[in-house]
Amino acid sequence: MTFLHKLFFIIQLSYYLHMLPELYFQRIKKEDQQPKIIHAVCGFSVVALAYFLGFQRIALVLITLHYLSQAISYAFQLINVFDRDEKYASLRLFNSVVFVLVRFSTVQEMAIKPGLGRKSSNKNPPILSQEFVIQNHADIIASVAMIFVVGLTIQSTSALANVFISLHHNVTGEEPSHEHPTGLPFTYESGYKDYFAVFFYTLICIIMHAVLQEYVLD
Repeated sequence: MTFLHKLFFIIQLSYYLHMLPELYFQRIKKEDQQPKIIHAVCGFSVVALAYFLGFQRIALVLITLHYLSQAISYAFQLINVFDRDEKYASLRLFNSVVFVLVRFSTVQEMAIKPGLGRKSSNKNPPILSQEFVIQNHADIIASVAMIFVVGLTIQSTSALANVFISLHHNVTGEEPSHEHPTGLPFTYESGYKDYFAVFFYTLICIIMHAVLQEYVLD
């Protein structure tokens, strides 16, 4: 698989994995957690099995169909908000047909929506308390991620940090040279070092989720 192909699957695994700690950070009620946990675990398991067992092409098609269905569904939800006179009511049939067809062609579940309407608090909770961790989890996790990034700039730790940040297990590829001015494309396979990359990019997903929650959704 190519670099972008591999990076796509690493981000997908990180996305599903980040859903689990987000249940805590978003203060999801216990009675609402079970379906979200099942979705996150099932989504992670399906993508991981396809990635590590060599079914990346099939998984890529199914995930693309899944996100296409999601995009159409959200588009029609947006239309319903502004279509008070129901001028486009007949188009709902198209949305329903696409939804059913995609659900029959993929094993993916629908992605959970971010916790909209999260209540913020102006109080300063005690350091290292549960409330402190929830309110400042993005800063805490960003500090952890920054340790890996700074580690790349230090010679003694760059090799270790590189394991978490870079993609590994490339099988072919060559830098540009006189014999090959354009070089040869790098292709990759799955391997044990991908677990470290998934961990790091899960931290990035949590940070990005918090940024969108704070500055866009709220």
